[in-house]
Amino acid sequence: MHPTETATPPGAARVDDPQQSPPSSDPALEEVLRGLFRLVQQVRRTAHADPVERQAIIILSRLRENGSIRLSDLAADLMVDISTVSRQARSLEEHGLVGRTDDPDDRRAVRLHLSPAGDRVLDEAWARRHAWLERSLADWSPEDRAVLAATLTRCADALSAPPMPAALDRSQRRTTA
Repeated sequence: MHPTETATPPGAARVDDPQQSPPSSDPALEEVLRGLFRLVQQVRRTAHADPVERQAIIILSRLRENGSIRLSDLAADLMVDISTVSRQARSLEEHGLVGRTDDPDDRRAVRLHLSPAGDRVLDEAWARRHAWLERSLADWSPEDRAVLAATLTRCADALSAPPMPAALDRSQRRTTA
């Protein structure tokens, strides 16, 4: 890897260097990028009265989606270091929101699962976010909401497409000094 390049986190698709790619001639893509940026910023800025931090809500959501999951797999899914997830999981466990069990496939590993208390916290968090969206989109028709849901799902699916082949991925190329 070239010294100025960064490694692609596990599970993340490598994006081409914009200096190496010609700029898009599609003005709609510029609007999509601006819209995505504004959307992410607004979601991050919105405070909900959750009893736990936002990252904890994300972890609890992943446990609900995946059921029991190994700590290392959760770290890879969230694209963070295992020590970070381990520390957060320990705090969630101390608060009774997650539990740990031995991994039947690997005695050295543990699996995390959502506890009933964690399930309740997550239900409450989703209810607050649902109410926030309900207020934010109050003047949208049911049809407009359906189109938004379908479009966001389609966009998320497209953005989570498989990463580019290794032969095209600059981070996988070896350079000679």
